[in-house]
Amino acid sequence: MKDRRFRYHREDFLPFPVTIEHMDIEIQFFEDRVETSNALTLRALEPQTVVALDARDLEIHAVRWRPHGTAPTDAQPVPYHVDRDNHKLLVTPPRPIAAGERFVIETENTC
Repeated sequence: MKDRRFRYHREDFLPFPVTIEHMDIEIQFFEDRVETSNALTLRALEPQTVVALDARDLEIHAVRWRPHGTAPTDAQPVPYHVDRDNHKLLVTPPRPIAAGERFVIETENTC
């Protein structure tokens, strides 16, 4: 057995189907919680019909989608599901996403 210095290594994980190109985040700190608004600019590395994002210990309030290069006012609400067992936010875009396509997912949440 190979001696492992660290618990997790890059090879322990599957390749990601999307890559984050940019993130805008607004954070508000309160005594009992942290509220955030995020805009993630993503690029699909393979075709996507659902985008999975990490969501450990988050309460999701809103999820919106828009094509890259469009104004934030063009964002539209999209269906989503929180998989609490696997700590994932599963976002369903309004149409399938092609490999190489850039898009933005906006979220509002509390942790």
